[in-house]
Amino acid sequence: MVTNQRQIAGELIEVQDTGLVVLERSLLRFFPYTSVRSIRIEPTDRNIGTGSQPLDPRRREEVRLLSRFPQGLSPGVLEQLLAVYGQTQIEGEGP
Repeated sequence: MVTNQRQIAGELIEVQDTGLVVLERSLLRFFPYTSVRSIRIEPTDRNIGTGSQPLDPRRREEVRLLSRFPQGLSPGVLEQLLAVYGQTQIEGEGP
């Protein structure tokens, strides 16, 4: 993924209406769409340009199905994930 600040590699955990939750180097991070320029998703190797704009509903659904939790993170699962990675909350990256 390329953001306004840097290029990162990680696992797509969850797709939300306002951004993406990504596991990057054992840290859960939230990237709002306003900070995301493009996403390349393996194994499809598709490059999805966002241009710092929210994904349209059709594209968001396609990307959601490629995430680790396509059904979304329930509060209980989120709590367990945060504990595994030694976090109390998801780290954020601003626009």
